[in-house]
Amino acid sequence: MEPHPTTTGGRRRRRRDRGAEAPIDAAWVERKALAYTSRFEATRRGVAQLLERKIREQAARRGEDPEEALALVPAAVDGLVERGFVDDRRAATQWTDRWRREGRSKAWIRMKLAQKGVPEAIARERLAAGEGEGEGDDDLRAAWQTARRRRLGPHCADPGRRRADRERHLAALARRGFSLDVARRVIDAESVEAGEAMFADDAGVGAPLGFTTSADDASDPEDTR
Repeated sequence: MEPHPTTTGGRRRRRRDRGAEAPIDAAWVERKALAYTSRFEATRRGVAQLLERKIREQAARRGEDPEEALALVPAAVDGLVERGFVDDRRAATQWTDRWRREGRSKAWIRMKLAQKGVPEAIARERLAAGEGEGEGDDDLRAAWQTARRRRLGPHCADPGRRRADRERHLAALARRGFSLDVARRVIDAESVEAGEAMFADDAGVGAPLGFTTSADDASDPEDTR
């Protein structure tokens, strides 16, 4: 039986055909830009890269040279900035705040901000905002939050399993960008109460409080893999 011309597949093919026919002009570029930035936060560089990719894809479908259309991107991005659709600082602030709540390390956040096109000066500003008194405060707190959510270290209810899974717990924090020192302080806390005491009155960020460290602990950083 022949498929009905109004089936979903037929409609999708017609939409693709119409999309391929659309000329790549300033209006097309603006539509693509607004379709994204009206839904998601983005940086100038991020939007420019998105538009360049879409232009190249559309040009390939139409068998055209994309260079002339690519020249439209800077003006399109400037227009989005002027109208408030794109703001590097606003995007960096929202992303940084969200990732901090998720318990991400500063190293991980710095990497992601760079990937999303946040200028280095704004990234430094956002990472410095709300820092604790000590150099390791933010990462230590974030690592503790991560351990609590994922039941790592002292948050693991089974002491035997906690001992058996110690290296896996350290690796879980290392994969999130935390240093080995921070991971050990969190995972090796004797108890939840001992760990929480690190943050009482913003004290305890210096020497480890109630941690057990064996000679094996100081061996090979490869243990965090």
